[in-house]
Amino acid sequence: MNKVHFLNGKLVSEDELLISPRDLGYSRGYAVFDFMITSGNLPFMMERHIDRLFRSCQSISLSLPWSKEQIAGWILETLAANERTKNELVIRIIISGGSSGTLAAAKEPTIVIIIDERIRCPAEDYANGVRVLLSEFERYEPQAKTSNYVEAVRQFSNVPGDVDEIMYYSNGTIREGTRANVFALLNGTLVTPKIGILEGITRDVIINELQLSVPIEVRDLSIQEFLSAAEVFITATGKEVMPVTKIDDTPVGDGRVGDITKEVMSKYKDFFESYNR
Repeated sequence: MNKVHFLNGKLVSEDELLISPRDLGYSRGYAVFDFMITSGNLPFMMERHIDRLFRSCQSISLSLPWSKEQIAGWILETLAANERTKNELVIRIIISGGSSGTLAAAKEPTIVIIIDERIRCPAEDYANGVRVLLSEFERYEPQAKTSNYVEAVRQFSNVPGDVDEIMYYSNGTIREGTRANVFALLNGTLVTPKIGILEGITRDVIINELQLSVPIEVRDLSIQEFLSAAEVFITATGKEVMPVTKIDDTPVGDGRVGDITKEVMSKYKDFFESYNR
């Protein structure tokens, strides 16, 4: 695939996808991003992703000179410039403070739209579930999708190879994964954390769009509840709905993918596949 990307108003090749090392996203970590995939060769939930991108910018006081409609147009233009493949695509939008020699943001920020082929998680992970580890940490401005993944990179450099995700907690309360939200089945109710998290698009679909056989509560989730849950799954744009069958070294429930998790996986897949058709 000969990739075509977008950089500050222009379509560019992979070799032309270059920003200045003086850019505040590089030199100071002052940047946000969002990440979406295609469904039927069109962006999935593009409006919600762009809305979240703007909320992230607002959270870190990164002013934007463009409208949501402009950015949506650039995304579609960049997609159209890439050859169609049998695989769905990944779209990553990055906005940073622009090139500056000080801490002050540039007059105009940098915007990059990167296109890649989607790499799916192994089928056996969905069939058997994955292992997660607990870690005490809360991200800076957790409601914003910033480029600061220092803690995640640091921790993943030392975890065992069978660990799929690290689950953050603080003050005895489960927050989120490094790249995912979480749901736990407790006494017949799905519980997902309310505060100290990035509100994921997949999470939002499950809460507001799917008709499930069990109720959903959005509230604080203690570590004790999490460890006693009958079922656990994590959600993210790339993973969609991923079963968790082990937390640290403790099996979740009976250590197998549960019926409610299978229901959510199936109904989310149907929603995703029918979205642009």
